[in-house]
Amino acid sequence: MASVAAAVQSEPAATVNLEAAVRTIGTHASNIGREAAEVCGTLEEAQFASKRQGQALNELGTQVQEIGRTQDGIVEITASNLKAVDRARQAVITVGEEVGGIVGSLRQVSEAADTITQIALQTRLV
Repeated sequence: MASVAAAVQSEPAATVNLEAAVRTIGTHASNIGREAAEVCGTLEEAQFASKRQGQALNELGTQVQEIGRTQDGIVEITASNLKAVDRARQAVITVGEEVGGIVGSLRQVSEAADTITQIALQTRLV
């Protein structure tokens, strides 16, 4: 009988210990659930940030391609301008040569006019 009485007396203590254990387990489970939700939220934020970074990189790649095309256009225009400058230089050289020829012709005309003037003066003097 003493063992039955001891068992009955220890039953409330066991129930209290069991209730405390269940409460502790419930608290831990609740904490684990909250922490799991936080981790899930953090993962979603990281996934969203990664997606935004990917989009930003794609946009940057598009901009780099556009810059490349623009630079190619600049190279083409520069080459065309260099050719135009070379043609203008050649035209200036040609005009310079022609002006030199005209100056030579004008000298000859001037010399001829001087000669004609001298002849005219000599003819009046005679």
